[in-house]
Amino acid sequence: MSNFFTYVLEVSIIFKATTLFYRYFLSKLTFHQVNRFILLLLPILSMVLPIWDMGFFYGIDSSEIFIPDFEASFLYLEPSVETALNPNIGEKISPEDNLFLHGLLFVYVIGVATILVRTVSGHLAVFSIRKKAYKQKIGGVDVFLTTVATPFSYFKWIFIPENQSGNLHALVLEHECAHIKLKHTLDLIFADLYAIAFWLNPVIPLYRKSLKALHEFQADEAVLNQKVKPSDYLQLMLVTIQNKNNHPSFSYFNNSLIKKRIDMMTKSKSKKGFALYYLMLLPSAIFISIAFSNPMPTVEPTPNGAMASVEKVAIPPSMAPIENFKIAYLTSSFGQKTKQPKTGTIVVHQGIDIKVPKGTPVLATEDGIIAMANLKNDWGNLVVISHSDGYETWYAHLERFDVAENQVVQKGEVIGYVGSTGLSSGPHLHYEVHKDKKRLDPMKFIKE
Repeated sequence: MSNFFTYVLEVSIIFKATTLFYRYFLSKLTFHQVNRFILLLLPILSMVLPIWDMGFFYGIDSSEIFIPDFEASFLYLEPSVETALNPNIGEKISPEDNLFLHGLLFVYVIGVATILVRTVSGHLAVFSIRKKAYKQKIGGVDVFLTTVATPFSYFKWIFIPENQSGNLHALVLEHECAHIKLKHTLDLIFADLYAIAFWLNPVIPLYRKSLKALHEFQADEAVLNQKVKPSDYLQLMLVTIQNKNNHPSFSYFNNSLIKKRIDMMTKSKSKKGFALYYLMLLPSAIFISIAFSNPMPTVEPTPNGAMASVEKVAIPPSMAPIENFKIAYLTSSFGQKTKQPKTGTIVVHQGIDIKVPKGTPVLATEDGIIAMANLKNDWGNLVVISHSDGYETWYAHLERFDVAENQVVQKGEVIGYVGSTGLSSGPHLHYEVHKDKKRLDPMKFIKE
């Protein structure tokens, strides 16, 4: 569950940084089509970068694509706090901390439900208005006359005030038609969906305002491209500046952005050299992601003093990590191309996955020293054993472990128990064999 909230926090940081970057460096440029693409890309970037495997930036041969375990976060809550381990070796999460996480999850779910209900209600209100409206064809376009203060569009529908049916300005209608042709309603629905999932993000209102402003710029540009005199169009905007807007979610021809729209229409086209700003966006976002992401753990060499207590004979791991191992227990083999169930991404597996019941004892496959016993991001509870002659064995997604770093263990000794922590959709053991930091096929060292 803590992994999920870490992911939400990272998404918020990236989204806030990139939105502010757009706001201060890109929003005043006249490359409206590119800006629209960028704005729609920002939520996707914020969600993808925290789960993107950054191993190649660190020179690490990663074994798995990192994806937060949403299923475990929402559907699985460990009933016993005695088996929930925090990043400190062997230290159990206190009941107070566990209660805080559950409380935080409750608040998050309530917020999602509230925003969802409010958003759906707003969309349903448009259908209710349409149902009560009187349909009329104006200028060859179907419009709906109803009790609204200002014209607005929703998908292919245009709503106008009842008292304007006889004197609706053609440019207002052209403006709304431009929104329909550009499918701006889809953009706003996309923003709504993102806001529902990440409602805690404080810059979402700023993002939505920027998106609606861009829609205005595009619609204004479309109208002016029809050989309309800018002076006539500006005069129309000044006439409507006193109007009030009853439907801020979908109304475009309103006074909230009049000044910005006038500035955009009257300014000179941005020079092509300013396009270099766009080249800065993705590297900046990746840099932010790297700044707070943790690469896959690299085990430091075990102190010589500790290693002295282990017989230094070149004996590789030579048994299965669970008792009574059978080939039938394998769900993923070394080098196998597998599809990530949550993303559909094809990856090459760098270890083996052994599907056995939760709580099954995990065994050390050779004498060695515990080089790591910790909670490590998407590995979950991870134990790494350093053996002689440069061998290491890795045991991931454990429910818990019964060893500590620098502890000497013997072949066949229980070091932990199978679980589903970290990046895991169900109880299994992810087992790897390394030799001089290079991954090897564990099955070459296992006999059924």
